[in-house]
Amino acid sequence: MKEQTHPSSFPPMIGTSIEVDPASTPSNELPSLRQYKRNRHELMEILSGLHSLGSIANELPLPQIAVVGSQSVGKSSLIESMSGITLPRDSGTCTRCPMECRLEKANKWSCKITLRFWDELTGTLRSECPFGGTIYDKGEVEPMLRRAQRAVLRTGTAVNLFLNDDDLKIPGNIMSFTKNCVSIRVSGPDVPELLFYDLPGLIANVGDSGNEQDIKLVEDLAKTYIANRDCLILLVISCETDFENQGAGRLVLRNKTLRQRTIGMY
Repeated sequence: MKEQTHPSSFPPMIGTSIEVDPASTPSNELPSLRQYKRNRHELMEILSGLHSLGSIANELPLPQIAVVGSQSVGKSSLIESMSGITLPRDSGTCTRCPMECRLEKANKWSCKITLRFWDELTGTLRSECPFGGTIYDKGEVEPMLRRAQRAVLRTGTAVNLFLNDDDLKIPGNIMSFTKNCVSIRVSGPDVPELLFYDLPGLIANVGDSGNEQDIKLVEDLAKTYIANRDCLILLVISCETDFENQGAGRLVLRNKTLRQRTIGMY
């Protein structure tokens, strides 16, 4: 996957390679670089805490990275390579809610999943709760993410019923997409320090049993995140389809303000 950047001034990327632990830092590394890495780690902790508050983001734009792309362009594969975890795979759309990925340095690998529910009318954070316990086996992440996504899409059912798939035994409606968010916190010795949002892929049409309103809902959701002037947009584009036919490309690159803080991936 190649990277294509536009000749514009981008906001600084939050983290690339990290070595926070002084013991794991090369002995010949400049003291100023070691201090920079420590400061960056502390800033990421503060930023992660502010993002989790929800209501703060409504008043104060926070730096963030949003991964945007049309449906089935390989966005999930990019997220997996960045995070080192496996995402749920289905035919068609895989991501049906915003997914916040917090990656951080730690001595031992672990993963925690949190559900964040938003008030549809006011746009404020309604509640936040952990989903299951800490995960230490990477193989357990994908099925837990699948259950977590069902939990935010079906808000009328108790969260604990999703942990063991008991929700599948209960009849009821499930939303196609939602603004509710699944937050993943991945820590480990080889994990880059980064915070970004994976957004549902933009859709051009729906099937016979689909809802036409989903097209606008997904686009409006993407607009909400990328409208933040401190948001760096990671635009994923497929080489198999003409660029002009990809809704995500049209959404971002026809707007000069958005284009100046966009990095293209294909």
